[in-house]
Amino acid sequence: MESIHLLHEIWHPHDVFYVHLNANTSPGLLAGLRRAFPQPNIRIANEVQGCWGCNSLVYIMFLGLHTLLRMSPHWTHATLLSATSFPIRSVAHYRQHLFEHQGKVFMYPSKLKDTVLKRVTLNWETWLRNDGDQ
Repeated sequence: MESIHLLHEIWHPHDVFYVHLNANTSPGLLAGLRRAFPQPNIRIANEVQGCWGCNSLVYIMFLGLHTLLRMSPHWTHATLLSATSFPIRSVAHYRQHLFEHQGKVFMYPSKLKDTVLKRVTLNWETWLRNDGDQ
């Protein structure tokens, strides 16, 4: 399974990780992954049935960010990866790049309008106020 190799490759004791599997993942596979990664900075979950291209993926992303903030509020960057992602540069290089660009947001294209960003920010702040409840 690609995600096992990826997590082994990028794991670091100072980072926090949220791994989401589809809700229909077999209990045996879920338990096996949890046994393979008992580290306290890794949360393996399967709360939501994802649908490729559906808004459930956005919900899973917010759920992951919310969970990571509860695990540790001290991180500065989040990276969204899929099971087929694999770094082409070393993790040390990636960490150094993030360190050199502290405070930079990499995911907002320059053409996004302020109204879209304000709406996303407002929804995210509402989510956090409601403790992530639907």
